[in-house]
Amino acid sequence: MHWENETENLVFDKRTLLNIAKLMRKGIFDKMEGLISQGKEANVFLASQGNNYVAVKIYRIETTNFHNRIKYLLQDPRIKKVKHTQYDLARAYASREFKNLQLAYELIKDVPRPFYHEGNVIVMDFLGEEKVPYPQLLNADVSKEDFLDLFGKLKRLWEGGLVHADFSEYNILKGPKNYIIDWGQGLSKKSEMAQEYFKRDVENLIRFFKKRDVDVSEAEEYLATFKG
Repeated sequence: MHWENETENLVFDKRTLLNIAKLMRKGIFDKMEGLISQGKEANVFLASQGNNYVAVKIYRIETTNFHNRIKYLLQDPRIKKVKHTQYDLARAYASREFKNLQLAYELIKDVPRPFYHEGNVIVMDFLGEEKVPYPQLLNADVSKEDFLDLFGKLKRLWEGGLVHADFSEYNILKGPKNYIIDWGQGLSKKSEMAQEYFKRDVENLIRFFKKRDVDVSEAEEYLATFKG
């Protein structure tokens, strides 16, 4: 983990700093330790309060794909209206991910447990050891048990009314359990696109485990008869 000047300039604008300050005043954490990951829409940092560590996800305000972001956001029927400003869009994405995490945690547990949401900032469990995050599934050994575990989680999420919508080996951390992360694209089952995204999530699961020579017949049979 490391700090980068470009990352700092991109992420820590005035409003983001104010949101972080509010969280620090609440005693959620008192120190930003460093960068864990940098994605298309957000950066994730490690933060600490004494010996306790949390992950702080910051949705970047300045991005170049504003129109694409709002298009995907408004596909979710839970999102009624979003002001057309970069900050309000980042805040809406953070709010949606926080709510997705809350529901996912209720349904399957094995996600970063969300603690707080302030503007474009989310605080959640840090999934790792000794300040090092668990590896992505992409870089871990996998088994039939892992496949069945993740397939079962996708089905329980669907039955509970939630679709990850960006499920892949990059968005799963392999620790004591298989943790599903990055819920910013998550959709309500009531969305018009929900079935399409759910089927794509299952297809991504099949594709990855097939490449690892794991039998995926359960998921293939499920998709063949899937009707929503």
